[in-house]
Amino acid sequence: MSQQKASFRQIIICLVIFFGFHWFARNGYDTFAHTIAHLGFFFLALYLSWHLSKFISLTEVKTEPNDKAVLITGCDTGFGNIFAKQLSNLGYQVFAGVLFPDREAAQSLEKYGPNLHIIKMDVTNNNDIQAAKDFVINNLKPNRKLWAIVNNAGIGGFSAIEWGSDSLKENFHDLFDVNTFGVVRVTRSFLPLLRQTKNSRVVIVGSLAGQVTFPGLTPYSMSKHAVRAFGDGLRREISYYGINVSIIEPNMYATRITDNEFISNVSRDAWSKSPAHLRAELGEQEYQRFMHCQTYLNCLKRTNIQEVIDALLSSVTTENPRVYYKVGGYTDKVWLHLFSLLPIEIQDIYCDKVYLNSIIKLVQNQS
Repeated sequence: MSQQKASFRQIIICLVIFFGFHWFARNGYDTFAHTIAHLGFFFLALYLSWHLSKFISLTEVKTEPNDKAVLITGCDTGFGNIFAKQLSNLGYQVFAGVLFPDREAAQSLEKYGPNLHIIKMDVTNNNDIQAAKDFVINNLKPNRKLWAIVNNAGIGGFSAIEWGSDSLKENFHDLFDVNTFGVVRVTRSFLPLLRQTKNSRVVIVGSLAGQVTFPGLTPYSMSKHAVRAFGDGLRREISYYGINVSIIEPNMYATRITDNEFISNVSRDAWSKSPAHLRAELGEQEYQRFMHCQTYLNCLKRTNIQEVIDALLSSVTTENPRVYYKVGGYTDKVWLHLFSLLPIEIQDIYCDKVYLNSIIKLVQNQS
């Protein structure tokens, strides 16, 4: 029996059991019915109260920036570039890690002001990370300590699991090397400095893709799911030292790693490096199907990047940062929460049928 048929069968059995309970409760068992009703209301009210409290904005107590320095990785473009400038404007000393220090975007950071320094920093290179650490130690202003590290560097990708060379380099190893192991390397290196500062913090930029995996995003989701687990474990290990750990989980936003042309090139490269026999077996139709997925995802991107920057600012500048910052519109947050409550079999049916079919119909309507 296929997994889909098994899922449909389980849904039917679930409905039969549900209506069985309903019949049992309505046929003379008043005490049972009232007990179940009260317990159900109690747990539902408690559950809703807890989650609704997250949407209520309380006044955040800001920290004093004049004695604090922050290291941010991945500042060439996107979130990191904008965040570094805004944090510097607030009075923090900022060390902005960039991959290409000679390019215009990095140069604009260096000229931004006396509080902002750029550092050549490839998070996959231990020598770069050690050099960055030495630079921070040697250039901290006399009255400042390292207050936070922000693990922002990341790369994206979009391809089927089978695509790419047998070495798995293009769509698995490269993603993990930056998105996951890069975070681990930088955090391990700078923790000794953070332990010297009371109430310091580690900030990790994850993704909502770390919780929900859609076709084409499996390697990326794996890397972000792993970094979420790292953040959870890290928080529980280092809370003893008074170090906070926050995980920023944005929805899809319009940045370089979600640029349609960039993603198309990455996908095309992975397809071209797939074994010839696999490309022949899957055919051009399979390739085009996944390329259409990108068109659909492009329509979902949010354009207000400041939403993410505000979450980053809160995680660094407030006395009591949150553990998780889920960033996106209220509709996105509600949808994700409801989706996560569904049985995994229903989620699979949605991803397999509703999601992919909606993509195909959308593309057909646009053509």
